[in-house]
Amino acid sequence: MSDKEHKMPYFDDIKEENTLICVPLQTKDKNVGLLLADTSISKRKLTEKDLRSISNFANQAALAINNAKLFETERLFKEKLQQEVDLAIKKLQEAQKQLIQSEKLAALGEMAAVVSHEVRNPLSTIYMSAQVLNKAVTHDNELKKYINYILSETERLNKVVTDILSFSRAPQLVLTKTNINSLIEELISFLEISDFIKYDIKCFRKYDEQIPELLLDKDQIKQTLLNIIQNACHFMEHRPIRKLEVKTKKENSNCVIKISDTGCGIPPENIKKIFEPFFTTKTKGTGLGLSISKNIIEAHGGKITVESVVDEGTTFTIILPIKIEL
Repeated sequence: MSDKEHKMPYFDDIKEENTLICVPLQTKDKNVGLLLADTSISKRKLTEKDLRSISNFANQAALAINNAKLFETERLFKEKLQQEVDLAIKKLQEAQKQLIQSEKLAALGEMAAVVSHEVRNPLSTIYMSAQVLNKAVTHDNELKKYINYILSETERLNKVVTDILSFSRAPQLVLTKTNINSLIEELISFLEISDFIKYDIKCFRKYDEQIPELLLDKDQIKQTLLNIIQNACHFMEHRPIRKLEVKTKKENSNCVIKISDTGCGIPPENIKKIFEPFFTTKTKGTGLGLSISKNIIEAHGGKITVESVVDEGTTFTIILPIKIEL
C-alpha cells in the first residue's frame, strides 16, 4: 500500500504541541479501558509514527487485559468447580457413613432380639441361682469367693445386654416436671458413698437456682449423667489430682450442665469418635454408653458436646431446652 493509504484517520488535524490523545482499549467491539498520552512534558509535536505506536500499544494492552480477565474467570470457575466437587464428595462420604450406620443398626436390632430371648433369660436364671447359693454358703466357705465372681460377672454381662437393647431402640420418654439441680444432687449423694470413695474423687458443684423445673425423663437423664460421671471417675483413677466439677446455668431458654474432670483427657483423633456406637478405649465395656447418652439428650431436643485437653482433663456440656409445658 502507498503512504497515503497508511495515513492515520484525522492525523492531519493534529497541529499543536501539548497534545492529549485518548485511545480506547477495545477487544471485539468491547471497551476494556482507555489509554491517555500527552506531550505536556516533551513539548514536541506528535508524528504519525507516534500515533501508530500508541495505537498498536493500545491494541496489545487491550488484548492483554482481556486475556487476564479470561484467565481470572477461568481460575474462579475452577475454584468454584473444585468446591462443588469437594462438597459432592463430602455429601457422598456422609451418605455412605449413614448407610453403613443404618446397616449396623439393622444388624444390631436383629441381634438385640436374639439377645433378649436367648441370653437374658438364662442369665437371669444363673444370677438367681447364684444368689440362692450365696445365701446358703457361710462366709468362711471357700466357695463364697467363686459365687461372688459369678454374681459380679453376671451383673456385668447383664449391663452389656441392657446397653445393646437400649441402643437398638429409640428412647421412649416419660416426661415429668423435674428440678435438675435436685436430680444432680441426688445422683452425687449416691456417688459419694460409692464411686467417689472407690476412686478418691473430690466433687465440687455449683447450681444456678434460677433454673425452673424442666420437663424431663428423670430416669434417662440420670442415666446419662451417671454414665458421664462414672467415665470421668474411671479416667481419673491414676491421676495425681482427682477433681470433678458439676455446674448448672440458665442461658436464655436453655439449661446448661457442665461436667469437668482432671482425667487424662481425650486425644484429638478420638474426640469425633466417642459418640459413635461400639467405640471405647476401656478394656471392659461395650462402647455404647455415650451413644445411648447422646440419643437420650437429643430425644429431649438437646445437645451434648465435649472438649478435652490431653493430660489436663475433659468437659462434657449438655444443653437442654427449658420446657415447662407438654
